[in-house]
Amino acid sequence: MYQLKYAINLEKVLKYIPKEDQNKIRAFLDTLNGIKNPFSILKKMQGDGDLYKYRVGNYRMVCKVHKKELIILIVDIADRKHIYKRIKR
Repeated sequence: MYQLKYAINLEKVLKYIPKEDQNKIRAFLDTLNGIKNPFSILKKMQGDGDLYKYRVGNYRMVCKVHKKELIILIVDIADRKHIYKRIKR
């Protein structure tokens, strides 16, 4: 079972997201924590070998999956207009 870890301050990021979307993101994070196969719901980012994304409304959650340690590292959460510019490639 995979565990969630964060490379961001989740509460700080969510503070700028509307409540409705915050609730959807939190519900998804609850689903993701303890999942047996995260690859069934995460979509691989084009051109990045180890980055995956998930769409929540107009927001994107970008994460790295460490298979050996069974860890999902949440790298960033942002509006779809800005997320791809913020992710360092």
